[in-house]
Amino acid sequence: MKVFGWFLVLFTFCCVPLFSQIEEIPELESETLEDNWLNQLYTELETGKHKVDLQSRTKYQETFANGLANLQFRQKDMRFNLNLYKKENSDLYANFQLSAMPSKNKSSEIHFGSFRPAFGMGTILKKSGGNSLFDINRAGHPSSFSPFGTGAILRVNNFSAFFMASGQKRNASLKEGKIGSLYKSVQSEKTSVQEEIIAGGLEYHYKNNNFALLAYNQNYDRDFADTLWVKNLNAYSISAKTTGENYVLSAETALLEENIAFQSSIKFIYNYITQELSYSYRQGKQLPAYAAKPYLLSNQGENREIDWNLDYQLPKNMSLGLRYALVRKNNALKSPNWNSRGIFNLTFNPSYTIINLQLTLLDKEIVTETDSSYIATLPVHYRLRFKIDHELNPKLTLSLLLRYHYEDKIERRNNSFYWENAFYYHRTKWQVSAGIKTWQTLTSLILPETDTENPEGCICATSEDDRVFAKVTYKGKVINLKTEWQQSWLNGNRTLYLSVGL
Repeated sequence: MKVFGWFLVLFTFCCVPLFSQIEEIPELESETLEDNWLNQLYTELETGKHKVDLQSRTKYQETFANGLANLQFRQKDMRFNLNLYKKENSDLYANFQLSAMPSKNKSSEIHFGSFRPAFGMGTILKKSGGNSLFDINRAGHPSSFSPFGTGAILRVNNFSAFFMASGQKRNASLKEGKIGSLYKSVQSEKTSVQEEIIAGGLEYHYKNNNFALLAYNQNYDRDFADTLWVKNLNAYSISAKTTGENYVLSAETALLEENIAFQSSIKFIYNYITQELSYSYRQGKQLPAYAAKPYLLSNQGENREIDWNLDYQLPKNMSLGLRYALVRKNNALKSPNWNSRGIFNLTFNPSYTIINLQLTLLDKEIVTETDSSYIATLPVHYRLRFKIDHELNPKLTLSLLLRYHYEDKIERRNNSFYWENAFYYHRTKWQVSAGIKTWQTLTSLILPETDTENPEGCICATSEDDRVFAKVTYKGKVINLKTEWQQSWLNGNRTLYLSVGL
């Protein structure tokens, strides 16, 4: 990994600029995948021209069916959302959100029910992705926990005031009557503890500059089994962001009880080059209940991390993307323990064709932190992704996708591969695609997928399989339809996905 790191540095000075699309390691960006899934869900729900919108997503697989239904009612600046989810042999999960949205005459907003608050760079709450440092997002998936209560942002001239209050039963594992861990997803058969959160903040924004303060408190009705965690957590944070013609500078400093957390990021855009450098540091193990993931390479505290991203436009329709991240894991058994991830991405775009090659190198401890099945004989894992899209005519496209994960240097058959070949036919209102896919793995292959009822925004391919598939999408004035059928010729299993929007 050190050699690869030096290679990236040398490449920075030797090459000339591009913009590229990088596929991050799915195990490291579960929050981003879920956010992308939610954004697409609500975007599709908003496409209706009527006051009432309805969408359903259902997956049928042999002996079971999972279903997600979303209802939205709009009246001027009022909006109501109801989300229902039913899994096979489980209870019905539900959440809702009633919102008074910003309009031409007022810029404030207030939400009741389930919501996902965001602030700054994500040290205390979710990471804010808009122009403001405070944000309140739509309700999450019904099977996942998110704050439940009231959230509001009052905007007057250059000032914004934020407030939230949440109270709910949260599923947890108990050790001798104390909280061992909190579940992120709803587990109706598990023990519950009472969770209460209250927070308030103030933001000042002038032109392209933002400065904000946040005070936060979370409390549980039981102590934690880990003596380094407190049931009554107080946190205070300061966040700032400034945007120039060709740069964006962000920073956030927080105090969680006696522990300090700090994040910063600077992004430069010049001609054909985009470069970003980020640094994160935390003391203490405890994270606020709904904070963003503290690092790209780790979901635990007491670490520090440096991230460097580069996008470069090369001559003759070529693009280059480089990513390098290094984390110092102070809480590892061998302390300190350094882990890293590097990505090299090259895209070539001649006439009517897009060719993309991506090589990812990562220390195996990065993924074994979340999935122990990835432990293998190779200290550094290699992941290769190769994709070709060729346009035969304006309506017909052929696609080839190949993935290979090199994880075991002794038993080569233990390594993973995935291959997919498909065609896509486009018309004004509908699209048809069909093809074949095959894979083999002793661990798992996590593949990003937004067309699913699964809130994780991905699918998990295990063992081995050979499948044929067909997908049809139709967008009309009254109804939107999306369906996908998959048939395995290895074991005979079949799945059917159906999405209907009105």
